[in-house]
Amino acid sequence: MARGMSIETINDMAKAPERFIAQCEEDFRKEVFRLSERIREKNLHFVYISGPTSSGKTTFANTLFHYIQDKELVPISLDNFFYPQDTMKPKKDGTKDFETIKTIDISKYQRTIRQIQAKEPLSLPYFDFEKRQVVDNHTTVKPKENTIYIVEGLHALNDKICGLTPKNDSIKVYVSPYGQVFNPNGKPYNRNDFRFLRRMIRDNYYRSAPPEITFQMWPSVRAGEKRYSYLRKADFLIDTFLFYEPCVLREQGLELLCSMKDKSRKTNRLIHILEQFDPIPTELIPKTSILNEFLKLDVM
Repeated sequence: MARGMSIETINDMAKAPERFIAQCEEDFRKEVFRLSERIREKNLHFVYISGPTSSGKTTFANTLFHYIQDKELVPISLDNFFYPQDTMKPKKDGTKDFETIKTIDISKYQRTIRQIQAKEPLSLPYFDFEKRQVVDNHTTVKPKENTIYIVEGLHALNDKICGLTPKNDSIKVYVSPYGQVFNPNGKPYNRNDFRFLRRMIRDNYYRSAPPEITFQMWPSVRAGEKRYSYLRKADFLIDTFLFYEPCVLREQGLELLCSMKDKSRKTNRLIHILEQFDPIPTELIPKTSILNEFLKLDVM
């Protein structure tokens, strides 16, 4: 499934950025369209979307909306079912495991599914990442016969989540940036580096967490992803990597990395990687792009 492109090709295509962006975005939309056709053909009512952090699960779910316009789609983010962080018990080493399914209020989620099955109005919660707390009754939804529920989150393919609805009425989707970029020597960059950059930028601008926090949490995040990978449970795979993205991550990524006082070996390595890509202005990114989930929007 993985696609590949060399850094030389990326920089060459970046000379015509509008065309490069349009091509990458079109390739992604084709994948979303294929999934929407599967949902239509089988008349499914539940779509479960899982994948590692910063895969673009939320924007992917929103993109899917545009291809199933004759149905009413209701997004259900598992992030909004998080327990308040001050109620989480620390591990033996004093740290908290934010990746475990125990961070999710399963009983609250189960009540939501029971309301759907009983065709009752839903009062969906909202988790405020800046305040680190849940705001209840944020969204009210009245289910209809043709409603499709899109449940997204790291643990969406866990049986405690997707096992609450009939298998023949649902599809399990795994999204992740699989695309591979090769350095000038022909060796692949670590694709997790670009995913880390996505998260670092998003955490800083949208979750009030400076780069140091992202670096600090990343080992735990990666350990959790390895522990809770649901790839083999998926019915459908989606690659959310856009080959022009290193060029648009470049400026905001370098700004944050260079602002760090204590630079680690990884910090300097990421700086070196980003400096090799020719920049593409962020204002050229389409408003519907998955990258808008991570980049600072007020520079667009």
